[in-house]
Amino acid sequence: EWWIGACRTRVRESGNWQLLSLLPEGEGPGEGGRSSNISSTLHSPYFTMKQTAIAIGAHPDDIEFYMAGTLVLLQRAGYEIHYLNVANGCCGSVQYDAKKTRIIRRAEAKRAAKFLGAHFHESLCNDMEILYDLKLLRRLAAVIREVRPSIVLTHSPVDYMEDHTNTCRLVVTAAFAHAMPNFR
Repeated sequence: EWWIGACRTRVRESGNWQLLSLLPEGEGPGEGGRSSNISSTLHSPYFTMKQTAIAIGAHPDDIEFYMAGTLVLLQRAGYEIHYLNVANGCCGSVQYDAKKTRIIRRAEAKRAAKFLGAHFHESLCNDMEILYDLKLLRRLAAVIREVRPSIVLTHSPVDYMEDHTNTCRLVVTAAFAHAMPNFR
């Protein structure tokens, strides 16, 4: 467990991946945590695998708010970075209908990924449809299998929004299950 900036970063290693779950600001160092900077973190034994990282957020703009700073630091350290919003943002407007909002939010997400220098991956479902189910889990595991990241960034397991917590649960399971050849 490390501290990067104001976010606690938990690192789990299983086989050939690490999962980073960024916890909200203000949770401060806990027992067993240690202060660190990104340089010493990236040079730890956990970060010796293939230099690829993926940020997986629930909605367009979640990556920008929660994970973009870490992505930039990883990219500066030589990582190839990837960007995936599980949901497409179709419920993110009171001004436009779902179809137009989905189009607008996709364009915003693509611009954000391009600005970050990240590979953009298409969303997998609509807003409020991020449910812990086998179909979505398999699709997410397929993306992780394709990207082969050594670092996965996602939401905290404790959050105010169910789409965020479900995304975290799905990402944790998909990151584990992606290497199972019979899980397709």
